[in-house]
Amino acid sequence: MLVLTVRFLAIFRIIQNKKGISSMQLACHLGISYNAAWHIKQKRILVMLEPDQRYKLSGFIGLGDANRGGERTGCKPARGAEGKARFVGAVETTREGHPTRVKPCVAKAFRSTEIATWSKCHLSKGSTLISDGLTCFNAATEVGCDHDKIVCGGDRASVEEPEFYWVNTLLGN
Repeated sequence: MLVLTVRFLAIFRIIQNKKGISSMQLACHLGISYNAAWHIKQKRILVMLEPDQRYKLSGFIGLGDANRGGERTGCKPARGAEGKARFVGAVETTREGHPTRVKPCVAKAFRSTEIATWSKCHLSKGSTLISDGLTCFNAATEVGCDHDKIVCGGDRASVEEPEFYWVNTLLGN
């Protein structure tokens, strides 16, 4: 059984490290075993995620997609490459453009059925979505959301659009 002060120190270490902290690093900082550090970290992650599951995004929402990994020479580039992890990110903002809530999720594929299911779980009816015009994002309208598109090409062009600042920051991190 770990002392309460060690648990609080673990929470502090977990939330203060911007890039995350491994269980091994946490064990070294706290002077406990790897297994104990791993269990503390897993419990804290679950506790931090639980409130996120209860709410749906509403109002003005920036919506974006990202692919990570799978880079191989001679293979199909971008969204079609094999071995890529696909992510959908949404950021709820105030009228002034300040972020209030985020929903980053792993997506099986960028298909309308996948986005429709995701939208039912994470978006409130009557919200206004803004995206880069990826075709599958049109499925979010099935929930009763308005969908505005800013088709800007791709690559680095979307980074220049102020409407995508927060969703790009979310997906970049």
